[in-house]
Amino acid sequence: MILKAYPKINIYLKIIDFDGNYHLLESRFARIKGKLYDEIEITESSNGKDIIEGDFGCDAKDSSVACALRLLREKYPKQFPPVHIKVAKHIPKGAGLGGGSSNAGCVLNGIDSMFCLELSSEELNAMAKRVGADVAFFVSGVDFAEVGGVGEKITPHKIPSDDISEFEIYTPDIFCDTRAVYRQYRSMIEKQILKLSPKDIFADFSNQKVLDFGEVQGLAQDRQATQRNSYACERFASLSALNDLFAPACALYPQLLEVAQELGEGWFFSGSGSSFFRALGVEKNVTDSTKEAKSTDSQKIDSNQGGTQDFAQDFTQDLKQDFAKESKQDSNEPTKKESKKPLDSPSLFE
Repeated sequence: MILKAYPKINIYLKIIDFDGNYHLLESRFARIKGKLYDEIEITESSNGKDIIEGDFGCDAKDSSVACALRLLREKYPKQFPPVHIKVAKHIPKGAGLGGGSSNAGCVLNGIDSMFCLELSSEELNAMAKRVGADVAFFVSGVDFAEVGGVGEKITPHKIPSDDISEFEIYTPDIFCDTRAVYRQYRSMIEKQILKLSPKDIFADFSNQKVLDFGEVQGLAQDRQATQRNSYACERFASLSALNDLFAPACALYPQLLEVAQELGEGWFFSGSGSSFFRALGVEKNVTDSTKEAKSTDSQKIDSNQGGTQDFAQDFTQDLKQDFAKESKQDSNEPTKKESKKPLDSPSLFE
């Protein structure tokens, strides 16, 4: 059996609470079924032992694939023979695209189907949750969903348009450690909460109130240049409003903000990074250097062909409604004067 494990992007990602060491999320996932995927081959083992091969960035026995196989083996020790799993990795690691989770989801579904184990969706979801965050989405089989909890709550969501356009994913040469980014998020939140006055400690506040540009600005490689660059501030605010992990990721990897500025508006941050994505069909002006970088390093994700402009409009409207609530939180803030941007191009979320 040969399976394709596709990546995901986070249209938005909000951290709404903590549960011990876990971060409870509200996010929208989109599985991108295009030219970028890991290929997984599952066959019966010839030597009577389970074998796992692949460039996982860690020992195979510590991979999410191995974890998924162990859970299946615990539940069905005799119901299926030893297997040989080969994973050809193409999804970048440390990129916020869920490659490892996608692999694990494929293995759970693949072995269930290959050996007729007839696992219920509840059983698969429970196993997926034990393997790790995001695996439940990949095992669910849906391509577009609202995801909650620690990733185990999956609610299929209506795709914004009947004709899905292409997505373009750009992954810079930056490895983002997911656990480190989440730890940094918690550290930044706790640091700012300690600064609150007693009268404000129980007041409602958004993450953007405490994860401000100054937290990253002070860590930038060229502090004076960053302070002078109002556009950097605008890009930071735009991406942070949709993804709570962008600020802590930038704190750990300051070059991410430089990438965001070079890509320009219409590009958004996926997961804990380091990938950015955009929906094609929205005209963008980018610098020649950025175009050259994308031509060699980016992954163009083809989906079903269709009206890209219609999709972009629907996509924009859909997300505007989703974030109407968040906009109200800042309704009492003074209106800022618009400043000129170096790239005069529309944003999906403006």
